[in-house]
Order: sequence, then structure tokens, then C-alpha cells
Amino acid sequence: MASMKRMALIPMLFLVLGPAAAQHATVWYNDRALRQQLDTSVTSFFGSEKGQFVVLRGHHVPGVDRGLLATQFLGVFDGVPQDREATGHGYTLYGGCQPHNCAVTAAVLTTPNGTVIDAAALIHWRCGRPDLPMDSPQAAKGEPFRVGGCDDLQHPTVTMFFARRAAVDEQKVQDLKDWAAKRLSDIGGYRKTRYVTVAFK
Repeated sequence: MASMKRMALIPMLFLVLGPAAAQHATVWYNDRALRQQLDTSVTSFFGSEKGQFVVLRGHHVPGVDRGLLATQFLGVFDGVPQDREATGHGYTLYGGCQPHNCAVTAAVLTTPNGTVIDAAALIHWRCGRPDLPMDSPQAAKGEPFRVGGCDDLQHPTVTMFFARRAAVDEQKVQDLKDWAAKRLSDIGGYRKTRYVTVAFK
């Protein structure tokens, strides 16, 4: 991730958010053409950027570079679909979570009902570290399912991605934070998180 520029690392308190206008997951997820367009946009958006954000499951095609952010993001985004939502600032947000591990969740932000990605976000747990042991999904009492390779299970990280520094927009950042706060409230009511904004250029 040497080519990425970290722009902010700010501890935040979660707020309880009101319901957003949403379309049930199966409506958009079962639209094969739409999903293919979104997947193509994800691949284009992340390009050749690499990093270690999530531990991928074994169902991916052999030979695929798991170090690519696009591969990791799609491994989460194409898992269990979440609702398509109209955000507070008028964008469309599509989300999905990792199979058997919905504590890890991905979202993309587009213009209303579009498929070109303006920003993306990933809820992760400082996972994917090769120096930490891998294990099977386990759930401690009151904790969501997770895999090994994580070193901080109490404080989730929300990384927000933008293609360029100039593309970082306060409204988009706020919409992604609102989405992440609601998702984390739904799965565990976490009070604190790390918000990180990354621009590729």
C-alpha cells in the first residue's frame, strides 16, 4: 500500500442513526447485469492497488492475486448482499458482507442509481496479517463471527477509499460513516471505531 496516501486517522463515537430509504437486497443483487457492472467498476476503481485488509475464504479462483484490494473487496462485497440505500446526501450505496462473517462488510457509493464508483468503504478488524495465526471462524459470547489473523477485536476500522485526493468529498465521507455506524450498531453496538481515509493518487 505504499502508493496510498493516508489522509486521516480519527477515533470517533458512534451515533444511533435513523432508518434510511432502502431497497431490499434481493431486488438489486438478483439483477445479474447490475452486479456485473458493479464488479467491473470495483476492479477499475481499485486497479492494481494492494494491501492486507481481510482474510479471503478458499472459494476464489486459483491464480487470482489475493493481495489486490479489488480481489479482497469483491470477496466481501459479493458475499451476502445488504440493502441498496439512498444516502442522506442523495448518493446510492450498495453493500455486502463476507460469507459467514458479516462483521466484515463492504460498500460502494455511486451517483443516484449509477454503477460508476465514487467512493468505497470497508469495515474490517485489522485482519489479514500474515504474521498472525489463521484459524476457523469462532464466536466468543456476544461477539460476531471472525477469522484469525486479527489483532484487535474490540475496535473495528472503517477504511474509506477514494481514487484521488481531489475526489475526497465531505458529504461522501459522512454518508460512508453513517452507513458504517449503522452496520456496526446492528452487529454489536461498538462505541468506538477508527476511521481512515485513503486516496490512491
